[in-house]
Amino acid sequence: IVLVEKLPLPELRLTSYKGQEKRLIELAGGPLFLHLWSQGNTASVQALRELARGKASLAQAGIKLIPLCVDAAESQPGAEALVSELGVEEHAGPASNELLQALDVILIEVRGNRMGVPLPTGLLCDSATQLLVIYQGNLDFKAFAKDLSAASSMPPARPSNALLMGGQWLSIPKRDYGQLASQFAALGRTDLATFYSTLARSKAEGR
Repeated sequence: IVLVEKLPLPELRLTSYKGQEKRLIELAGGPLFLHLWSQGNTASVQALRELARGKASLAQAGIKLIPLCVDAAESQPGAEALVSELGVEEHAGPASNELLQALDVILIEVRGNRMGVPLPTGLLCDSATQLLVIYQGNLDFKAFAKDLSAASSMPPARPSNALLMGGQWLSIPKRDYGQLASQFAALGRTDLATFYSTLARSKAEGR
């Protein structure tokens, strides 16, 4: 799913296996790829292994790989062991319920319906943590490589994704930041509600 209009995600909070909690914007500096996976989901584990095999190419392109395991807390030690074995543990961590809740809301804004967060799901963001492409199901690595190349050269200030129009479907180009703010406020996520409310006001004022 290629987004016509980028969707900013800087306030998403991630926790690494090192115990560090960071906002997504704190990991910026280059494109980011968030890979949601589970030890019990064969396709997502296979995609993780493929990503690990290509980690040198990702690093060379300045792209940070962020594997996020959705498994229950008691299963996370096994997930941590696997990402360490594959050499992709630097930014890896568990996908908290709060993160999955936030992604569910964001994916509704993009897709227009509630499907949860199916596995595997990958999120490609630019260097300003704006969501560019959502990958769901088996990852087409040839198409993924092209997207990475485009993402690396795309100016973050450009609001649209003209360089990535080879995607399967194009999202509605008018972002409803006010609706996102309302949904996050209803969930008690004041940090995200405030962020998207500010975006809504700026957009309304033409800034």
